[in-house]
Amino acid sequence: VGDPDDLLPAALPAGIVGRRVYSRRRVTLTDLDDPVRGAVQAFADLDGSVMQEQISANGIHHFTMSTADSAARVQALWMLGDPELDGAPVGETAPEVRSGTFEELLADRDLGAILASPVRRVQVLVEDRAEGERRMLWVVHDGSSPVALQPADPTSEDQSLELSVLDAVRVGRDDLRAQLVEFLSAD
Repeated sequence: VGDPDDLLPAALPAGIVGRRVYSRRRVTLTDLDDPVRGAVQAFADLDGSVMQEQISANGIHHFTMSTADSAARVQALWMLGDPELDGAPVGETAPEVRSGTFEELLADRDLGAILASPVRRVQVLVEDRAEGERRMLWVVHDGSSPVALQPADPTSEDQSLELSVLDAVRVGRDDLRAQLVEFLSAD
């Protein structure tokens, strides 16, 4: 097997493992409809740096270091696809938040069509490891209009897109990116 004294620590894998284990915040994006897309994780630290990990369906892990803003751009692109898609409601000064179960929101005249025929549904899990808190957000879009949904009661143990009472609002790419930057702020 070899002499343990001959083993040299590899700085890069040790740094990756250390960041994954000790980062204050972890944000995980998962496509609910297309597991072939894999997942994206971001590990935010107190110094403002973020290690992004893209995991392919084949289990290949790709790591990059960036700022929270850069990581949020990558995440928004992964969620929405088309970099030209904004989807922000036109003419609204403050988007209206609607509440209800997913079934009830499907009947909403503004959100129902988007939720009924999604191009992509992404789950965002935000874990603040220092505080022991978890937050869930879903982004559903039909190719032109993203809708962000989150549990109306963030302290609920059973957070599910289909079962929870949700707060839903149409968002644009900039709104989504700003929310992701906030999620990645570890201070």
